[in-house]
Order: sequence, then C-alpha cells, then structure tokens
Amino acid sequence: MKKNIISFGLLILIVAVIPLLALIVSPIGNSRKVIQPTVPETAQTVAQDTTNASSSPTDENTFFRIYDNSLKKIITVSDSDFCIGATATETDTTIPHEALKAEIVAIHTYYSYLRQQSRNEKKEFDFECNSNTWKVYVSESQLREKLRDTFDDDYYTIKNAVDEVSNLFVLFDGKLCMTSYFDISVGNTFSYNEIFQENIPYLYSVPSPFDTLANNYKTQVILPFDEFNKKFAEHFSDYQPTDDHTQNLKDIVRSENGAVTSVTVGNKKTDGKQLSSVLNLRSSSFDVEFKNNQYIFDVYGYGDNIGLSKCGACKLAEQGYTFTEILQYYYTDVTVSPL
Repeated sequence: MKKNIISFGLLILIVAVIPLLALIVSPIGNSRKVIQPTVPETAQTVAQDTTNASSSPTDENTFFRIYDNSLKKIITVSDSDFCIGATATETDTTIPHEALKAEIVAIHTYYSYLRQQSRNEKKEFDFECNSNTWKVYVSESQLREKLRDTFDDDYYTIKNAVDEVSNLFVLFDGKLCMTSYFDISVGNTFSYNEIFQENIPYLYSVPSPFDTLANNYKTQVILPFDEFNKKFAEHFSDYQPTDDHTQNLKDIVRSENGAVTSVTVGNKKTDGKQLSSVLNLRSSSFDVEFKNNQYIFDVYGYGDNIGLSKCGACKLAEQGYTFTEILQYYYTDVTVSPL
C-alpha cells in the first residue's frame, strides 16, 4: 500500500514538471506570433522618391502622393517632410516665429484637405507640384542645393517650427478646412462667396489694413494693345477685339471689397480672376487706364485675397498674436487642434 502511494506521488510530480521543462527548453521568441507591417495597396503602385520620404509610413494620412510635373511621376512624401518643403516654397525664415507656425498649419491643413478630397474620389494622386520651379513642394536635397551656405539655418528653422505644430489643423465643426492663403491683401480679405458665389462659413472677409503698407502692395503693368490682344487670343481661340480700341475693355463690375467680378474684353465676358491669370497680374483687384494705345494696370495686393494673409500674419505676430490667434483671426469660428 505504501509502495502504491509513493508511485502515485511520483506520477503527479512528473506530470507537473514536464510542462515546466518544456518552457525552459523551448525559446520564448518562438511562442510569439510575428506580425508583418502592412503597406497600403495604393502606396505599392506609386512610384516613390525615397530621397524625399523620411520613413515608409503605413497610415494613408501620414504621407502625400504628389504628381511632380518636373519628374513626370508620383512621389510619396511624409507629412513632416512635405510641410518643410512646401513652407520653403512659400516664405522665408526671417518672419516672426508665430507667423511662420501659422503659415505651416494653414499649408498642412490646405493640402490635407486636398488629400482627403482626392482619396474620397479614389484619385491616383493627391495633387500636383513642380519641384524644378519650386511650385508647391521641393525636396531637402533641392533646398540644400539652392540655399547652400544658409541651408542649415533655414532648414532647421522651418523644421523646428514644423515639429511644434505638425499635429495641428484648422477645423470647422471638427472637419478639415480649405485654408486658402495668399501674400498681400487689398486692405481686407475677400469672402469666398463674393468671388466664387459659394458660401464657406470660415472664409469671410476680415480687415487686414497692415497689408496696404507693404512695399509691393501696389504694382503697375503696362501692356501695348497688340501684346494685350496676343495674350487673349492665346487663351481664347474665338476672341475678337473691338475696332475702337478704347472700348475693347469695358463694363467693369466690382465686389463690395474691390475684386473685379465681371469685365468685357472684346467679344468675351470674363472676370478679374481669369483676366489677371491671362495677363499675369498679381491680383484681381485693379484699376485700368487706356492711354497711348496701351493698357496701364494699377494692381493692388498679391494673390487671391481669400483666407490667411501672410503679410497680415507677420504684422499680427509682431503685435504679440500667437499662431492660433492669427489663424482664428483670418478663418472665422475655427478651432486649431489635432484632427
């Protein structure tokens, strides 16, 4: 009986010890399931410029797919690198730090809005750039090549500002805003509605009187009649000028804030935005005089005049406004927070 009890005890002991021995002998790493990182299907089909991307992000909202017209291909750029390269094309690093941060948040929000629209519509890329002409975005290597001796100071000034605000966006009712921005206002911004006949509640007209003090607030463009006609004929194939040159440009209609919203040129009716694009005027706010068979345009401000004025942002920053206060001044009833 005693022998049976001892044998039973040894059996229990062996059953208990064998699993412990198995754990000791078997490597712990082999018991873990290895999970491979997932790359979005869309990113696999995009031609990537690995010199532009600091990492290989897996979240579609952490990188941009940009068609670079100079390279004739789609490049994939992280949000952080994009903010640095895009900001470098828009401004210089000598502006007040709070104004610089305001611009970065506006740029990041604007292109994130475009990205969201493009992804919703299943487009192949989010938007376009031309890195050779410094339009929208340039890479770090292109910045280094152009800036040379000042690269370190300029690059890290922008990078440090980007690091401070890269997680922040301009939101209206919790959604990304179309944060339009431009260089110099005409003394106030335009509402989106007065230019495009569509109401966007955060793009209302606000005063920006500091801009009128900028050195290049007013510019002048002089175009001989023949050159003027050539530009219009290149843009409108059915354009016909009037026989009476003095009546070729007439019937100018302006918005309440000074934008040319309608104008007749020869047999074509257009608006100030299109006319300024055809003639390379700096804005759609202008006066024009016909004298000595040439047009003399006095042009006010620089850009579309909707949203954030970069000139005005600098003046507000000099007065002690924070980047959040600057953004909330130019964009009505918005919040500045992570998305």
